[in-house]
Amino acid sequence: MRRNGHGALPGAKDWAGTSLAVIDAELQLQRPPEIVEHLRGWRHRLTRAIELVAVPASAAERAHRTGARVCLAEAPPAGVLAASFRRFASASAAEAAVIVNREIFGRLCTAAMLPTVDEACRTWRPAAILHEAAEFAGPIAADRYGIPHIQVAISRADVEAASLKLAAPVLEPYGWQ
Repeated sequence: MRRNGHGALPGAKDWAGTSLAVIDAELQLQRPPEIVEHLRGWRHRLTRAIELVAVPASAAERAHRTGARVCLAEAPPAGVLAASFRRFASASAAEAAVIVNREIFGRLCTAAMLPTVDEACRTWRPAAILHEAAEFAGPIAADRYGIPHIQVAISRADVEAASLKLAAPVLEPYGWQ
Protein backbone atom coordinates (compact mmCIF):
# COMPACT_ATOMS: atom_id res chain seq x y z
CA MET A 1 0.00 0.00 0.00
CA ARG A 2 1.08 3.55 -0.68
CA ARG A 3 1.11 5.61 2.46
CA ASN A 4 2.84 8.97 2.23
CA GLY A 5 3.94 9.42 -1.34
CA HIS A 6 7.24 7.75 -0.52
CA GLY A 7 5.92 4.22 -0.08
CA ALA A 8 5.91 3.94 3.71
CA LEU A 9 4.28 5.35 6.78
CA PRO A 10 6.39 7.88 8.68
CA GLY A 11 7.84 6.74 12.00
CA ALA A 12 5.16 6.25 14.64
CA LYS A 13 7.20 7.99 17.34
CA ASP A 14 7.13 11.17 15.26
CA TRP A 15 3.35 11.24 15.02
CA ALA A 16 1.98 9.90 18.31
CA GLY A 17 -0.70 12.21 19.68
CA THR A 18 -1.16 14.28 16.51
CA SER A 19 -4.47 14.73 14.76
CA LEU A 20 -5.44 12.74 11.69
CA ALA A 21 -7.96 13.93 9.13
CA VAL A 22 -9.45 11.15 7.05
CA ILE A 23 -11.08 12.58 3.99
CA ASP A 24 -12.47 10.68 1.06
CA ALA A 25 -11.38 13.16 -1.57
CA GLU A 26 -11.96 10.65 -4.34
CA LEU A 27 -15.66 11.35 -4.32
CA GLN A 28 -15.96 14.69 -2.60
CA LEU A 29 -13.84 16.25 -5.35
CA GLN A 30 -12.75 19.77 -4.38
CA ARG A 31 -14.32 19.86 -0.95
CA PRO A 32 -11.86 17.97 1.31
CA PRO A 33 -8.75 20.13 0.95
CA GLU A 34 -10.83 23.25 1.43
CA ILE A 35 -12.32 21.77 4.61
CA VAL A 36 -8.86 21.04 5.93
CA GLU A 37 -7.58 24.48 4.91
CA HIS A 38 -10.56 26.12 6.61
CA LEU A 39 -10.01 24.16 9.80
CA ARG A 40 -6.31 24.90 9.78
CA GLY A 41 -7.32 28.57 9.68
CA TRP A 42 -9.31 28.03 12.86
CA ARG A 43 -6.39 26.32 14.57
CA HIS A 44 -7.00 28.17 17.84
CA ARG A 45 -10.34 26.36 18.12
CA LEU A 46 -8.84 22.90 17.69
CA THR A 47 -6.93 21.15 20.46
CA ARG A 48 -4.27 20.09 17.98
CA ALA A 49 -3.38 21.06 14.42
CA ILE A 50 -4.27 18.70 11.63
CA GLU A 51 -0.91 17.24 10.81
CA LEU A 52 -1.83 14.23 8.69
CA VAL A 53 -4.45 13.81 5.98
CA ALA A 54 -5.42 10.39 4.58
CA VAL A 55 -6.66 10.59 0.99
CA PRO A 56 -6.63 8.47 -2.16
CA ALA A 57 -3.72 9.15 -4.54
CA SER A 58 -5.98 11.11 -6.90
CA ALA A 59 -6.31 13.81 -4.22
CA ALA A 60 -2.67 13.90 -3.13
CA GLU A 61 -1.79 17.14 -4.90
CA ARG A 62 -4.72 19.02 -3.37
CA ALA A 63 -4.06 17.46 0.03
CA HIS A 64 -0.38 18.53 -0.05
CA ARG A 65 -1.53 22.13 -0.50
CA THR A 66 -3.04 22.01 2.99
CA GLY A 67 0.43 21.86 4.48
CA ALA A 68 -0.37 18.64 6.32
CA ARG A 69 1.54 15.39 5.87
CA VAL A 70 -0.29 13.24 3.33
CA CYS A 71 -0.96 9.57 3.88
CA LEU A 72 -2.07 7.90 0.66
CA ALA A 73 -4.85 5.36 0.96
CA GLU A 74 -6.13 3.04 -1.70
CA ALA A 75 -9.03 4.14 -3.88
CA PRO A 76 -11.96 1.94 -4.79
CA PRO A 77 -11.37 -0.18 -7.91
CA ALA A 78 -11.89 2.18 -10.86
CA GLY A 79 -14.05 -0.22 -12.87
CA VAL A 80 -16.35 -1.00 -9.96
CA LEU A 81 -16.63 2.69 -9.07
CA ALA A 82 -17.38 3.61 -12.70
CA ALA A 83 -20.10 0.94 -12.87
CA SER A 84 -21.68 2.30 -9.70
CA PHE A 85 -21.72 5.81 -11.11
CA ARG A 86 -23.28 4.55 -14.36
CA ARG A 87 -26.09 2.96 -12.33
CA PHE A 88 -26.37 6.18 -10.33
CA ALA A 89 -26.81 8.28 -13.50
CA SER A 90 -29.99 6.48 -14.53
CA ALA A 91 -31.41 5.65 -11.09
CA SER A 92 -34.42 7.16 -9.38
CA ALA A 93 -33.67 9.56 -6.52
CA ALA A 94 -34.24 6.83 -3.91
CA GLU A 95 -32.08 4.31 -5.79
CA ALA A 96 -29.36 6.90 -6.35
CA ALA A 97 -29.22 7.65 -2.62
CA VAL A 98 -28.66 3.95 -1.89
CA ILE A 99 -26.00 3.64 -4.61
CA VAL A 100 -24.03 6.64 -3.36
CA ASN A 101 -24.41 6.18 0.39
CA ARG A 102 -24.40 2.41 0.74
CA GLU A 103 -22.51 1.12 -2.29
CA ILE A 104 -19.97 3.87 -2.98
CA PHE A 105 -19.31 5.57 0.36
CA GLY A 106 -20.26 2.72 2.69
CA ARG A 107 -18.85 -0.31 0.89
CA LEU A 108 -16.29 0.72 -1.73
CA CYS A 109 -14.62 3.72 -0.10
CA THR A 110 -14.59 2.22 3.38
CA ALA A 111 -13.01 -1.02 2.16
CA ALA A 112 -10.39 0.90 0.18
CA MET A 113 -9.36 3.40 2.86
CA LEU A 114 -9.75 1.41 6.07
CA PRO A 115 -6.45 -0.53 5.95
CA THR A 116 -4.40 2.67 5.74
CA VAL A 117 -6.48 4.56 8.29
CA ASP A 118 -6.45 1.58 10.65
CA GLU A 119 -2.67 1.33 10.42
CA ALA A 120 -2.29 5.06 11.04
CA CYS A 121 -4.45 4.80 14.16
CA ARG A 122 -2.63 1.70 15.40
CA THR A 123 0.88 3.06 14.88
CA TRP A 124 0.47 6.81 15.43
CA ARG A 125 -2.31 6.93 18.00
CA PRO A 126 -3.64 10.31 16.83
CA ALA A 127 -5.27 12.52 19.44
CA ALA A 128 -8.41 12.79 17.30
CA ILE A 129 -9.74 11.96 13.86
CA LEU A 130 -11.61 14.51 11.78
CA HIS A 131 -13.79 13.01 9.06
CA GLU A 132 -16.50 13.90 6.62
CA ALA A 133 -20.05 12.68 7.15
CA ALA A 134 -19.83 10.12 4.34
CA GLU A 135 -16.31 8.92 5.24
CA PHE A 136 -16.55 5.86 7.45
CA ALA A 137 -13.00 4.48 7.65
CA GLY A 138 -12.03 7.24 10.10
CA PRO A 139 -14.72 6.63 12.73
CA ILE A 140 -14.47 2.84 12.37
CA ALA A 141 -10.73 2.91 13.03
CA ALA A 142 -11.16 5.51 15.78
CA ASP A 143 -13.66 3.31 17.59
CA ARG A 144 -11.32 0.31 17.30
CA TYR A 145 -8.54 2.20 19.07
CA GLY A 146 -10.54 4.39 21.45
CA ILE A 147 -9.66 7.58 19.60
CA PRO A 148 -12.15 10.47 19.61
CA HIS A 149 -13.53 11.39 16.21
CA ILE A 150 -15.14 14.56 14.95
CA GLN A 151 -17.52 14.68 12.01
CA VAL A 152 -17.45 17.67 9.70
CA ALA A 153 -20.97 18.47 8.54
CA ILE A 154 -21.24 19.00 4.81
CA SER A 155 -25.04 19.24 4.70
CA ARG A 156 -28.06 19.43 7.01
CA ALA A 157 -28.18 17.05 9.97
CA ASP A 158 -31.32 15.28 8.71
CA VAL A 159 -29.71 14.62 5.32
CA GLU A 160 -26.57 13.22 6.95
CA ALA A 161 -28.65 11.05 9.31
CA ALA A 162 -30.59 9.62 6.35
CA SER A 163 -27.33 8.95 4.50
CA LEU A 164 -25.90 7.11 7.49
CA LYS A 165 -29.04 5.01 7.79
CA LEU A 166 -28.66 3.96 4.15
CA ALA A 167 -24.98 3.06 4.61
CA ALA A 168 -25.38 1.24 7.95
CA PRO A 169 -26.05 -2.28 6.58
CA VAL A 170 -22.67 -2.48 4.81
CA LEU A 171 -20.85 -0.96 7.80
CA GLU A 172 -22.08 -3.54 10.34
CA PRO A 173 -19.33 -6.09 9.45
CA TYR A 174 -16.81 -3.46 10.61
CA GLY A 175 -18.53 -3.20 13.98
CA TRP A 176 -20.54 -0.07 13.12
CA GLN A 177 -23.40 0.50 15.51
